[in-house]
Amino acid sequence: MKEAEISITFIDYGIPFNPLNNMAPDTTLKAKERKIGGLGIFMTREIMNDMRYEYKYESNQLTIRKVIR
Repeated sequence: MKEAEISITFIDYGIPFNPLNNMAPDTTLKAKERKIGGLGIFMTREIMNDMRYEYKYESNQLTIRKVIR
């Protein structure tokens, strides 16, 4: 089977914010013991092959890439 990939870029025009700079949540703690937030980026990092952030053209651009086999 031939390998393919999918790439999606999310763009917003808010203040510059790189979500990849956030520390990963401590998943060894119970849910009630953890701070709120951060799981979405954590799960996306685990699933995707690549994630890149750029601030260009006065916009936040987060690109995620997944290889499909």
